[in-house]
Amino acid sequence: MDESAISKEAKDFIELEQSKAQMQSAITAITSECWDKCIFSTNSQKLDSTESKCMQNCMNLFVEAGTYISEHLRKNQK
Repeated sequence: MDESAISKEAKDFIELEQSKAQMQSAITAITSECWDKCIFSTNSQKLDSTESKCMQNCMNLFVEAGTYISEHLRKNQK
């Protein structure tokens, strides 16, 4: 392998790792926001049905919003 190929591989690897870190950060932020919105007591080791449904709905809203934004940006780039 020549230097430019190694450099490209390193750049691609760094970009991939940065993308992974950004995704993990987004997941953590969304989880934290939904937790703060939905969970009012940590006395139990399990979520009750209301908390579980709230978390599910909250996470789904973020996923749907992200999908909508991605599609909108993709269409506008064409």
